[in-house]
Parts: sequence; structure tokens; C-alpha cells
Amino acid sequence: MTHALTATDLRDLRVSVHEAGHAVAAVLYGGTIDRIDLAEGATHYGAVPDQFDHEVTFAGPWAEARWLAGHRPSGAQIAGSLARNSHDAEALTASGHVDRREVSALLELVWPAVEELAATLYVRGHAGHRDVLDALQLSGDHYHSFDLHQITSARMWPVRVLRPVE
Repeated sequence: MTHALTATDLRDLRVSVHEAGHAVAAVLYGGTIDRIDLAEGATHYGAVPDQFDHEVTFAGPWAEARWLAGHRPSGAQIAGSLARNSHDAEALTASGHVDRREVSALLELVWPAVEELAATLYVRGHAGHRDVLDALQLSGDHYHSFDLHQITSARMWPVRVLRPVE
């Protein structure tokens, strides 16, 4: 038996995708996640490299717009997402330049990971750094930096690299 989604369900799904976008981008840019909380509608970062703070901020509204559109969002669709998220909009206005194409290309590449993390967040109400790594299919071991480089620079995901036997 199925049931129609309520307005609250739809809001929670939208927020889950939005926060998953922030979290996935933070990890891809070398950051860590302390906790993502659906009830708060917030991602708490352990650390995000300063030079990528604005890209991580942009990733949330981009992911929300991508999910709502069902495909790579237009500028107008991203603007709509920013209009619903004044905190992100204000931070981006104050920041100056954000490489929107870079963030869009990166998140589009790993879009299934954003959706997987959003599903985890929606079901459990919270997620953490390990959940982000799992969605991205990253081990978090000493190959982590190499794997991130494969995704962010070589545009290869999922990362399928043979590991030496230890």
C-alpha cells in the first residue's frame, strides 16, 4: 500500500537533498563532517578548507534545485533554491566569486552519492562523516587523498583503483 507524501515529507526530502549536497561537497573538497541533522536543517562541519567554503555553500542550493528539477538545474531554478535558503544566499552574496560550473560538474558526477546520503538522512534524521564516505564509496583509509583527487581532478567516480596487497 502506498500513500501520498505530505507537505512535511516533501520539505524533509528537499532539506535532506540540500544538506547532502553541502556534506558531499565538503568531503570532496577535503573537509570533514561532524553531523548532519534533518530537524535542524543543518550540516555541522568538522573542517572545510577556507578556499572552498563558498563552493560548499553553493552545493546545497544546487543539489536542492537538481532534485526538484530532476535534471541539471537552470540558473533560474538555482535562484529559486537560493530564495528559499536566505542563509546560503547571504553567504554567497558576501563571498564574491564561486566557480558554479566546477561545483555543478562535480556534484553531477557524484549525483547518485548525493541521493544515497539524502535517503540516509531522510530515514534516520541524521548522518555523519562515515555516511558521506559510504555514499561516495570511499574507504577513508590512507588512500583517501588519492581517491579524492581521482574524483575532483580526474573526474572519475566511482573510484576503481587496484590497491597493493599489504
